[in-house]
Amino acid sequence: MVGATENEVQNGLSAASFWECREYHRTIKRVDTANKLCSELSLMIQERAEIEKAYSANLKRWSNRWLSFLDSGLEYASGASPWKGLCKEAEAVSNAHQDVRNTLIDELQTGLKHWQKEHFHKTPLPPQGLKEAKQFEQEFEQAQKPWAKRLKKVSQAKKDYHQACKMERSLQVQVQNAKNDPAGTAEQLKKTQEKYAKAEKEVERTRANYNNTLSELHAECPRYLEEMTKVFNKAQDFERERLVFFKDLFKCLQEALNVTLKADYNNIYRDLETAISQCDVEADLSWWSSHHGIDMPAIFPEFEEYTPELTALSNKKRSVVADTSQGVTLTGITPLSSTETPEKPNQPAVAPSPANGPSQPTPFDDAVTPTDTRNSNLMAQSEASTTAAMTGAATTQAAGAAATGADDMSDADYYASATYDDGRPGIPVRALYDYTGQEDDEITFKAGDRLEKLEEADDQGWCKGRKDGRCGLYPANYAEEI
Repeated sequence: MVGATENEVQNGLSAASFWECREYHRTIKRVDTANKLCSELSLMIQERAEIEKAYSANLKRWSNRWLSFLDSGLEYASGASPWKGLCKEAEAVSNAHQDVRNTLIDELQTGLKHWQKEHFHKTPLPPQGLKEAKQFEQEFEQAQKPWAKRLKKVSQAKKDYHQACKMERSLQVQVQNAKNDPAGTAEQLKKTQEKYAKAEKEVERTRANYNNTLSELHAECPRYLEEMTKVFNKAQDFERERLVFFKDLFKCLQEALNVTLKADYNNIYRDLETAISQCDVEADLSWWSSHHGIDMPAIFPEFEEYTPELTALSNKKRSVVADTSQGVTLTGITPLSSTETPEKPNQPAVAPSPANGPSQPTPFDDAVTPTDTRNSNLMAQSEASTTAAMTGAATTQAAGAAATGADDMSDADYYASATYDDGRPGIPVRALYDYTGQEDDEITFKAGDRLEKLEEADDQGWCKGRKDGRCGLYPANYAEEI
């Protein structure tokens, strides 16, 4: 309503005077507007707090994602320092914006709602309104009531006087016409003149009444002005309290939104600059050469005498250490024919999608692939069988029993363990890259898919998980916790 009044003035439309009857309603309406402004400002603070919270959460999620990516080991040596510096900067800025959100909700919005609750009260009976507005309306009405009664009398007296004057003018014309009418009689002229005389007396009477009512109204004006001013000043004081509170609240909002007060940004970006400066190109190249290049020790094969020994047997992906406390010695293993164990073509353990951008980590960094593990098992079995033939076939059954004790979990048992679903809930994770399962006990998924992690990663980097109701294995560094 206040805004509407300002628009009327700007457009050249003059609002009715406050002193006219019931024109105090704009001041009463301002009380309702003040209450609404409190609610709207509270909503405004709420929306800004949600923006700050979402920005903080996105920064933290972004930081965690790329810190997890660094665990893949694709970036090495000091080259990882700038990556970590950016993640640390995001974490600090995230905390600062979370502090902004907390201040907006816990302090400012809560304080505003408390102030609104103390200053505005709903009436219990319908039609529901504000008690404060109702109180001001009653006081204005009481102050204006005597003056309004006299004003009503003045309006009626004015109407009567103007009507009498109109009748007098009409009869005056009729008398003049009767005098000039040759066909008129003396009797008609006399009657018209009598009516005119009465009209003149009525004009005098209504004029006197009109003047008397005006005098009474003017006598009432000082009291009217005084009483109305008192009530208006009370309404002004009520509004002044709101305006002062809002001004102080806006100052607090300005301080709360100044995120530089929540964190030392100079120190944050100084640390980021330091992290970037720690990236030493030549040192990283030298490290790579020492660990993966020409500066590694050159060890060439030399002649080695054959020594009969049993090559350690290992299962796919997860190793099972045999219990050697029983003292069982394996002396012979029946060799497996090519028809019993067909050799799979050597293929990569992961099939990353090139559409995912940067190179993806392989789950078998610096480790033996499942295919290599299976081939080494076959070679070990062949060597062991040759040794068994030299010592005699009589020990074959004992050796088979010992082998069973040394490797309690066969491939079939392991597959059953990897795909068995005991129904327990897992930890939600999100796939970072595409992965195509190479074995029946592996899970296939796309980047962005959600699955459940049922077991932590083993020593070879494999986790047990569940996707779409199916359990299986997947590379641990291909997914991150949500």
